[in-house]
Amino acid sequence: MLVVEQDKELRFIIHNALRKIGFRSIQGVALSNEVFSHLNSEDCDWLLMPFDSDTYEHTFQLLTMCRTYPELTNLRLSAFTDDEYDPYLSQAFEMGLMSVFPTPREKPDIEKMFTSFQARLRENESDTCLFSSCYLRSYLEKTKNHLSLLAFEEELLQLYPGKAPLLINLAKANALNSFDAKAEAALQQAVFLDKKLWEKAEDVRSGYIKDKFSKAGAKAKGGNILGLEKVLILDPDESCLNGVMEILEEIGVLAIKKFSNPQEALDYLLSEEKPSLIISEWKLPKISGPIFIQRLQQAGLSDIPIILLSSLVDPKKDMPFIKEMGVYNVIKKPLDPGKFLSGLIWSTQQMQRPTDLRGFELKFHTLINKNRAKEAAHLLSTYISNKRISEAEANYFKAEIAYAQNKLKQAKVLGILSLKAGHRTVRVFNLVGKVLMKLRDFENAIKCFESANQTSPMNILRLCALADAHSELGNEKKGFSIIQKLKGIDPQNPSVSSSEVNLNLTKGDIKAAHKIMMGMENINDIMAFLNNRGIALAKAQNFEEAKKFYEKAILSIPDNKLEMRYLVHYNLSLCHVKAGHLDAALKALDSIKKTSNERLKVKVSSLKTRIKAAMKANREVKLEAKPQKESHEKLLLPAAINKKKGDLCTYLVYKDLLMEKKNIYQITTIPAFRQHASSKAK
Repeated sequence: MLVVEQDKELRFIIHNALRKIGFRSIQGVALSNEVFSHLNSEDCDWLLMPFDSDTYEHTFQLLTMCRTYPELTNLRLSAFTDDEYDPYLSQAFEMGLMSVFPTPREKPDIEKMFTSFQARLRENESDTCLFSSCYLRSYLEKTKNHLSLLAFEEELLQLYPGKAPLLINLAKANALNSFDAKAEAALQQAVFLDKKLWEKAEDVRSGYIKDKFSKAGAKAKGGNILGLEKVLILDPDESCLNGVMEILEEIGVLAIKKFSNPQEALDYLLSEEKPSLIISEWKLPKISGPIFIQRLQQAGLSDIPIILLSSLVDPKKDMPFIKEMGVYNVIKKPLDPGKFLSGLIWSTQQMQRPTDLRGFELKFHTLINKNRAKEAAHLLSTYISNKRISEAEANYFKAEIAYAQNKLKQAKVLGILSLKAGHRTVRVFNLVGKVLMKLRDFENAIKCFESANQTSPMNILRLCALADAHSELGNEKKGFSIIQKLKGIDPQNPSVSSSEVNLNLTKGDIKAAHKIMMGMENINDIMAFLNNRGIALAKAQNFEEAKKFYEKAILSIPDNKLEMRYLVHYNLSLCHVKAGHLDAALKALDSIKKTSNERLKVKVSSLKTRIKAAMKANREVKLEAKPQKESHEKLLLPAAINKKKGDLCTYLVYKDLLMEKKNIYQITTIPAFRQHASSKAK
């Protein structure tokens, strides 16, 4: 901590008051301009300084630096002021000011002020956004800026969905703007979420709401307090379906779809707009819970959060798989409205703003599944800067980012570091296994997958990868035994069919591969396997084996998938070119006759021209430039300066809707800081 106070005796009193409430490392300077040299040499978490005409420039410079320099990402600033109505305070809160205190004068007042500060910090669980909101709320009420207060309360509730005390504040803000019906609705929702808030709700009613319609028992229509636009409920128990629906309607969910049949739910999800949330029973008819979840993920719907509502989840057998699949919460039956709401609110808050490692992990993997690796990297950077995760955990998450960016060697190193440090979870083993598969280290990939399977044996994609790895090593018997096991779990799963085709192609059983592909709608996974295996054989100079593999693949692809057959013909031609058999390459290209793939047409025409030119000049065909090597640079996460709502007190959450230009303090430069040069202020 750093305290700015010119009066040495008063500074000493402030230091002692802060030590009394538990702060130990406290330093002081006399003038605000001394803060910059102090920060250049030492880290600081909390800065207390005067806020007046002499210090405006330095205060706004420091607030800007907190958003600009990663070294100051954890610095929070509080102000002492003689003028609690100072119009510039609004701008300071917009820029991330944490709190404002009356300028300290006497020892008892100072001690009381900081004791109150500590109690308020504990009450808000050290969340500086919620904590700062208390001071901002008080300022806006004093200055009668009720319009900005209402906009702020609405924004805050979006950031912390379902936080009942915030609904009380929202109700008061609505009442101050004469929106009595909205105020009453917010109060009713607050009490519905937390019965203990009844007295506070009554205080707002009696003190601020002019229209006393509530006493007649009328039910006011409330807002969507969790921000859930559409929720899908899947449960064969009709009474539970209706009970959940009633609760969701009470908290303002806009659209609710009910299903008792998992196949009907899947069909709906594949054809309609995605819901915000799925609430499902674990034990389902015809399609079990594990299969339902995996079919969702394989259909590209892995970013829809899932909550399980069930009494049939086995903690030892089922929970490792449930966690691996990224299920947000498991709420036990019978349906208890209070417990259900509590679990629903926690899950919704974690979707928005993770508050613990489990919530962070869920949010992180949602971003990775959405191919938003940059956002996942920023989230990880924030958690690392706040020292919320261990180095072993951080290495695993970095490995996930590297894998998403196709930096396979980095992903391998980071994943193995995580395992060596003792972070031997299902997710880490699975990730390292996937990386090793792409690097064609099949033996070690199998070891990783088998380690993951010991804890979570129902992951279909991992079992398919195991079958593929055994096939690549020539252990077809083991591969087929895994496929038979998979057929017992989910015989209609397209990934199982793809792996079975891969095994048959490797074995050379064209008829079996052909028969399976005839019944498949999509063979993209098979094409990826064909491409990877063919390229690997060609790279190893096994041209004859690669040629035979492609030829068998062409015979196995059914007539209704001609475009896929043409792609294999093209790959076969490339294999012939690499082997120096240019006549055979042209023959393979001539087999591609009526393709509708414009890109393939261009590639075929270009390759034919190059082959003919090479044959005429009696030279080799150069197919491609030297492949770029993967960078060995350390994976760099973005500095945690790209602040999001809630990261820096009320910055980005609060906006003064009534601010006049004359009340905006303009700073021209941001001072030089450590390795950063001075710059113009934006």
